[in-house]
Amino acid sequence: MYIIGVIPARLKSTRLPNKLLLDLGGKPIIQHVWEQCIKTKLNKVIVATDSIEIFNVCRSFGACVEMTSAEHQNGTERVIEIADRYPADFYINIQGDEPFIAPELIDSIIEEKRINTEVQIITAAHLSNDENDWQSPNVVKVVLDMKKDALYFSRALIPYNRNNPRKISFYRHIGIYGYSYEALKLYMKYQNSYLEKVENLEQLRFLENGVKIRVILTNYESIGVDTQEDFEKARLIYKEIRNE
Repeated sequence: MYIIGVIPARLKSTRLPNKLLLDLGGKPIIQHVWEQCIKTKLNKVIVATDSIEIFNVCRSFGACVEMTSAEHQNGTERVIEIADRYPADFYINIQGDEPFIAPELIDSIIEEKRINTEVQIITAAHLSNDENDWQSPNVVKVVLDMKKDALYFSRALIPYNRNNPRKISFYRHIGIYGYSYEALKLYMKYQNSYLEKVENLEQLRFLENGVKIRVILTNYESIGVDTQEDFEKARLIYKEIRNE
């Protein structure tokens, strides 16, 4: 089974401009992501960008990088463009702003696909009881069925504990996705759905059209760099890792 990892890399960011090129311990954030990805069982890793600046930086540290359209609305559309150029059995969409992405998480998605070849889409989540996460619309929650397929993703707390509202426990979604080529084509076939627009969550386009999304559970806690505060936290984490 041939599996390609794709790192969509957009330069423009409203909350933290040029975040993928910010220096973290002497390297840009996008390089940290790349280096974590090449430690995995992925057969190939490609950075997909619409920025010539990111393109040149990635080339400078030896990454495989492709220029893609500036018209894409999200990372999934950028992965689809790469999938049209590079045939593979499966594609894993890895966030370009997660410098500490765990290679083990990526490999666990690969393993899930190898065991359950009929699964078309795979993502991840971890159990949380953090009240700050519970209250934050920036933290996406997911509820699962008995097979660990997603029932729904939301920025609101789901499920709501009616009998004990202060007892907080939920699955926090991690923004990594594995897709078959067929699933990627379905995404472009389907219209931008109502739930997708309301929640601003692209994965809901699949659920609203009856396509299953398998969710693997992990202990990895996503650390994305979206704001200056996130970046300062990432710098502290990097120093702790270096000291260890």
